[in-house]
Amino acid sequence: MVTDVQGVVASLRAGDTQAFRTLIERLQQPIIGYLHRLVGDREVALDLAQDTFLQVYKEIGKTSAELALDAWIYRIATNYGLRYLNRKRRWSFIPFSAFGFTNFAEEDALVRSGGYDEEYALHYSSMN
Repeated sequence: MVTDVQGVVASLRAGDTQAFRTLIERLQQPIIGYLHRLVGDREVALDLAQDTFLQVYKEIGKTSAELALDAWIYRIATNYGLRYLNRKRRWSFIPFSAFGFTNFAEEDALVRSGGYDEEYALHYSSMN
């Protein structure tokens, strides 16, 4: 079993499934914990961790032998976490009351008449 980082990278690049299994066993819980703190949802963190390791598996062959492996993996995890947060934040429901409607009847009449555009109901939360 290879313990130095360059040896691990070389094994991973050669397609050694045992090296990849060892890498996952070593980093899975820390990556999940990191992503959980980043996104605030454990289930999402589990999905993002899986995506992270899948990306590592796909891209390890394109890296150099001098790769800072753990930092690279955390960078991939960070990118997935930030991408998730940006998508989550991008669209949010804004109640019609934010546009001056004071009761449900006004909102309902507007919706039924088709006199609204979905952009008024859903819009970028950054515009708040």
